[in-house]
Amino acid sequence: MITVVARRTDVPELLWAVVPADRAGIAVEHDWDPIGLRLAETVSVTLSDLEVRAQEIFPAARPVVSFPALFLPVASILTAAFYVGSAWAAFERARDYTLTRPPRPLARNVGGAQEAASRDVPTLARFGQLWGALQAADTLVHDAGEAIDALWSRRPQFTDEEVSDLARTGLAVRAYSETVALDVTSSVYDISGTAATANAVGFDRHWRDVRTWAQHDPLAHAHQAIGANYLTGGPIGIPSLV
Repeated sequence: MITVVARRTDVPELLWAVVPADRAGIAVEHDWDPIGLRLAETVSVTLSDLEVRAQEIFPAARPVVSFPALFLPVASILTAAFYVGSAWAAFERARDYTLTRPPRPLARNVGGAQEAASRDVPTLARFGQLWGALQAADTLVHDAGEAIDALWSRRPQFTDEEVSDLARTGLAVRAYSETVALDVTSSVYDISGTAATANAVGFDRHWRDVRTWAQHDPLAHAHQAIGANYLTGGPIGIPSLV
């Protein structure tokens, strides 16, 4: 089976449907060679005169989109967890690397320690700053996940307003986590110095993965959806599609 999204032509709404993957009209092209997420097969899919039957369309639970009510909050938190996990992986690798290195020459000249990078002031300050951002992202993802679990346990009694509020929170957590991940995965080079650019060190892996996913997940779309919902109280749609 495969999920498809379509814009309706009669009203400004989106439809979500589940159809057999081998149905005529679906062409999967194995044509993409990204800089990151190389173990995941991301491909182009072309839909041409695809037949979607009435019983395959998810029933509309609220205006604008027919997506399952908790689709957006769950998808947002899964994406945020990927961002935070990738950032922690890069950060911990930078920590292990730093503990084995002498201080950078520049650090020695601005109050850093002479014998080890793990004692120079600029490195310690940057580690502390990034650790704080990661802890904040961790907490936000955890709290949003708990809220989703709580709402899921009350299905289908939850209200449209509750779902919309949770969707907005999920988008905000996702956007913040993306910002943190992009910062951390590139900042490991600031911490680690020139030698960390060696291919053998492999610091680029997590940055490539985060950068690749972020290209599919523009921050402007999430912020626009959050702002529109906050100002007008309207329902939150899928940011990259509305």
